[in-house]
Amino acid sequence: MKNTVGLMNKKTAKAVALLTAIILAFVAFCGGRGTALADDTEKTELPYGGEFGPSTISNKIKGVSAYSCSRLKVLTPEEAAEQNVPDGYKGHVVTMSPGGNLGVAFDFSEANISVHTLKSISIRVYVESTDGDITEGDSHYPEVRIVYPGATDHQIVKYDVSSRTDRWNTIVIYPDGTNITNDAKRMCGADNALMTLANEEGILQAFEVSVRRSAGTGNFYIDFISLNFMDDTHKGPDITYNGPEVMQIPKGSKIVVDAVADDFDEKRICPITYEWEKGVALDEDGFPAAGTKCKLILKSADGFGNITEKAINAEVMPPDKTPPRFNFETDTIKCVAGTVPQTVGAAGDDTILMSVSYEWPEDAIDRLGRINEGTFEVKAKAEDTSGNVTEKVIKVIAGGADTFEGFTVIYDKKG
Repeated sequence: MKNTVGLMNKKTAKAVALLTAIILAFVAFCGGRGTALADDTEKTELPYGGEFGPSTISNKIKGVSAYSCSRLKVLTPEEAAEQNVPDGYKGHVVTMSPGGNLGVAFDFSEANISVHTLKSISIRVYVESTDGDITEGDSHYPEVRIVYPGATDHQIVKYDVSSRTDRWNTIVIYPDGTNITNDAKRMCGADNALMTLANEEGILQAFEVSVRRSAGTGNFYIDFISLNFMDDTHKGPDITYNGPEVMQIPKGSKIVVDAVADDFDEKRICPITYEWEKGVALDEDGFPAAGTKCKLILKSADGFGNITEKAINAEVMPPDKTPPRFNFETDTIKCVAGTVPQTVGAAGDDTILMSVSYEWPEDAIDRLGRINEGTFEVKAKAEDTSGNVTEKVIKVIAGGADTFEGFTVIYDKKG
């Protein structure tokens, strides 16, 4: 089996290796018996490394589990044979009491694994057949599932095993969305479908591997979860800076740089952090004194922790006290119903405009983003990187095509 730890960053690998060594020593000391989680114990987690990666295994995690189980155990190969686990497993086996719908939670959140470093995740399971299995018609059961954490009525994986019961099956999910539901990919909103299992930073979190039946009670076994890593090129993202030769930064403002960190291997844009060059004196606000000319260091890391740096010229300006401006003077705009609001160039700022937002009444916009017929008050808000805010209330009158002799397209003026 592939070593799921060897391609992590060194700090994580050492921590995982130490944890695994301690656990395996404990297993050996106990005569090879895995630690069991029963309903009547106070223990809430079942720690184990090995074939299940650097995860913590438990019968239920709030917000993650849809089904859960009772009498969860991790059996050694010898124990698995003694308890008549079906032949074909490759090592330790996760078992539980037989049931209808069963699930086991695997929590990877402490291992600091970026899903952007993964080629795939393989899960090997065995689902015992029952008299309640459905193999014909529109609905097929049982299904192996992974539910969406935080929205457990949605599924990330719905893998039909109705014709594959009483055998070991390996389910493989990929970043391109193979074996991941369209519903989950839509909810995730990311190009990498494995982000369905990660937090906003792309770090692999907890998920439940479960079986959903129509009826009947049977066994459910899990042989392994394999994290299949890409090769580490030891090269960080490429940082491209598109701003001026000297970037002027108002003292105390939020630093927003026109730069992109592109990682070809991971096929994604990576986050960028900033820091002042070493040796520059900083005030209490974390900025050099106004008038200071120095380097601003841009940093970006890939999923393996490989870091790229790029230095740009910067000048610290006095604090910015001037609020943004809206680039239209009128307080009333007329348009034809069905118009799609255009916001490009609607506001500007003397330094860097951070955001422009518009709060429309609930009945103003249809599901396709078009303005309904009627008169509406729109609250517009513009904010720059120094926290200066300008707000404006605009009356929008949307009528039929024959209502006005002419009409104004909303927010079409360039900044």
